[in-house]
Amino acid sequence: MVLADDRLGFPSSVQIRQAKSLPAVGEEETLLSTFGLEWSSHFAGVRKPVYNHGGFCFGVLVCSELQNIAHRQQFQGNVDCMMVLSWNQDLETFAALVESASLDVHAHIALVNNRRYGDSRVRTPAKKDYMRDACRLRGGAQ
Repeated sequence: MVLADDRLGFPSSVQIRQAKSLPAVGEEETLLSTFGLEWSSHFAGVRKPVYNHGGFCFGVLVCSELQNIAHRQQFQGNVDCMMVLSWNQDLETFAALVESASLDVHAHIALVNNRRYGDSRVRTPAKKDYMRDACRLRGGAQ
């Protein structure tokens, strides 16, 4: 991600890279069979950081990390928004995970899916069901 930064006394930006900690189903096997590489377990137990950007606190998960309840639990009460960057065609599973995460993290959940598959959205833990999807882009370009 690229965030605004003025710690040097003038406006600039800083690039932050966050590694994906665990592979998705089949991803590890594909990495080995196609490229002859193994998934590094170096990041498996590392806690996800909470970023405070101008008073807005957020955390980032990469795709299948949303399935890990420990990641969601560590953000609970610590973020205004949990952002999930994904490249996922399993829209039904991720829809259920996003809906659940907004309630158990009690924060906005921003799912940014590859436009090929669609269903990017911002889910809000609102009481009334018609207020829960603040915005949602369906479709996809298959």
